[in-house]
Amino acid sequence: MEEEFVSIHISPLIGRMEQSATKARNDTRLIVGQRVPEFSLANYDDEDVALFDLLAERDFVLIDFWASWCAPCIADFPELKKLYAAYNDEGFEIVGVSIDDNMEDWKESVDEHELPG
Repeated sequence: MEEEFVSIHISPLIGRMEQSATKARNDTRLIVGQRVPEFSLANYDDEDVALFDLLAERDFVLIDFWASWCAPCIADFPELKKLYAAYNDEGFEIVGVSIDDNMEDWKESVDEHELPG
């Protein structure tokens, strides 16, 4: 096969299949009511933040999965901000995990909706 055909048609398909397999593996690790697996992610300033470090400092941590293109996710932001303002002093934290494909979309949405980094 020609290299251009492979790069346009085959490589993206392989990438989507790999993502799907990774998602399926990860989904089997998440069990409702059980402790979440340990993970670290980069924050807005590109510094790694470990979930278990936050759990050691805070009594309650809500993990909110969202994306810049997800209207229902964005519609929840005002309520999440109210919860954070009301309970942060009592040991409550929200960890927002973006599932955007690129950092630019994520950062633009954080700025637009005035979310903590």
